[in-house]
Amino acid sequence: MKNIYTLLFICFIAFNSSAQKVIAYENVASYTPSEISALIPFSFAYGAKVYRVEYESPDVHGDLDTLSGLIAFPENTTNLFPKLSYMHGTVASRTAVPSYQSTESNVIVAMAGFGYASVAPDYPGLGIGRGFHPYVHAESEAQSGIDLVIAMEEIAANEGYLLNDQLFITGYSQGGHAAMAMTKLVEEKYSNDYTVTASAPMSGPYSISGIMLDFVLAENVYGTPAYLPNVLLSMQTAYGNLYNDLSEVVRAPYVDKILEYYNEDIDLLELNTFLFNKLTELEGASIAVKIFNQEYIDQLSSDPQHPFLLALQDQDVDNWMSNTPLRMFYCTGDDQVSYLNAIQADSSMNAMGSFDVESELVGGATVDHGGCFTPAFFGTRIFFGGYQQITSPVNNLSITSFDIYPNPTEGYLQYELPENITIDNIKVINIIGQTETFRANTTNTIDLTQHAKGMKLVEFYNEAGELIGVEKVIVQ
Repeated sequence: MKNIYTLLFICFIAFNSSAQKVIAYENVASYTPSEISALIPFSFAYGAKVYRVEYESPDVHGDLDTLSGLIAFPENTTNLFPKLSYMHGTVASRTAVPSYQSTESNVIVAMAGFGYASVAPDYPGLGIGRGFHPYVHAESEAQSGIDLVIAMEEIAANEGYLLNDQLFITGYSQGGHAAMAMTKLVEEKYSNDYTVTASAPMSGPYSISGIMLDFVLAENVYGTPAYLPNVLLSMQTAYGNLYNDLSEVVRAPYVDKILEYYNEDIDLLELNTFLFNKLTELEGASIAVKIFNQEYIDQLSSDPQHPFLLALQDQDVDNWMSNTPLRMFYCTGDDQVSYLNAIQADSSMNAMGSFDVESELVGGATVDHGGCFTPAFFGTRIFFGGYQQITSPVNNLSITSFDIYPNPTEGYLQYELPENITIDNIKVINIIGQTETFRANTTNTIDLTQHAKGMKLVEFYNEAGELIGVEKVIVQ
């Protein structure tokens, strides 16, 4: 039977921001490590306990709203675990979100299994959030993420879970944009309370007013034309100055269906199917920009102060200086979000003096947007694993550093054990999740000569099956 906990707040704790976030939460699922492996083909050290959460966070206008999201804790109350925020991708409707246990909710279940106390916000306007969802609105996405992290800290205290000071941030597609925005927000406004340990935006539209807009204005054929009116409606929702009537911007054949979507009478997939077919019928191909009136496009192209352009510029997250180790995973065959977003962000952010920012290719020209998730996810897992810390005040367990060399390696690795540490086996995991297990040996060596080139995660386990060390290596 599901237990629902409703939290009442009293004025003498009003100074504590984390004590003001949670409205209610409910345990909705529990998983063993083997059950998580059935969802995502990987080995997991922990089970997961999953909670649906209602919490306070601002809407797109800054007014306090009740939002929803999902939290997954590693099912262990003796270890101190890092925090992780996963920002979900574009969804078709307000219920296709983590709190309703969408497919993407499996991501934070998996991350809990890896030893991260994980959150996944639904975002404003989705789940139980009021109004129209402000799609790719950077500030509201980011705020919903950090507020759910704050809510998780309160729930962890109530339920007996222990958290350390580490914070990891990732997300895919729209969530890649949201992850970048959240990393930026934490650095700029929450640095007194949080330091982002590492961030991994995946396949995100970081340059919305640049690369993404240029692609649309170039009259390219696009398989997901509904993204364009979705952005238009969202910026109108946020700023209110793009038009007085939708027909001023959108051509007559498309207005009614777009308004149906805005009113939630149809979902984004239904809108996309209509637009794709209608554009193909009228234009000969799905050229998304043809949804707009030509006069409006001409104004947008010629006026650098056009309200729509200024609104889009506010959502750009590719032009700031980051102090966080950050990897943007991408695939060159991405058919929805151009990989040039990652290349551009890499260039501009490093030019501004960022600490450790890189774009990282994980899939080539044959890997489309949907197919890019798997290698990007495992790339993130390996990248984060090199920073993750787990400790236990009960049994002195600690995820510690092992001296492992040469790194990069051409095949053979040598490792040295920290003092008073013994190991039983070693797991080497590649970027698509394939795992090879090695028994500990007296020579302290690992033979990777038969492994393909690329990034690997090396995990060290003791006789009790506990993960006690993680290192990242490159086979070249």
